[in-house]
Amino acid sequence: GAAVVAAQALAYRELAPSARPALVNGVAGAIAVSDGRLAAVMAFTVRDGRVAAIHSLNDPERLARMDIPHPASDTGAPG
Repeated sequence: GAAVVAAQALAYRELAPSARPALVNGVAGAIAVSDGRLAAVMAFTVRDGRVAAIHSLNDPERLARMDIPHPASDTGAPG
């Protein structure tokens, strides 16, 4: 439920400044980059216009094998 989703989101709050929207396995998601490396990938399950679940991955070995483009030097700040 909502409490589980909120708790999971809070666990990743330190990555929030580097989070960027991404398409993950064909669904809405986000990636976070830390020190130029992919630090987390999240995919969102949306039901009735609300996030019902967040599927996340932060295992460095598995992330290293993923082919998700991420601009390592992008700070997200406007040009």
